[in-house]
Amino acid sequence: MLASDALVGLRIGGHARPDQFDPASFAALHSANFGEALQRLARYKRLSCPEDICMVQTGNQMTISFHWLRAQGQAPWC
Repeated sequence: MLASDALVGLRIGGHARPDQFDPASFAALHSANFGEALQRLARYKRLSCPEDICMVQTGNQMTISFHWLRAQGQAPWC
């Protein structure tokens, strides 16, 4: 653990204001769990830009890949 306070994430997150988030982040933060947050982000991406987020669950692991539908060549590394 990097912080001595086990609740540091909740304390930091409690100071975030709703006006600081874009619609996709806002929807993800109001999801019941991480899987639902990923599904919401994937749906937002399909509706707003030519990007597809693919999620494949195998047992208790999930593989996430990003595909730029109109890209010619490799997507930029950022």
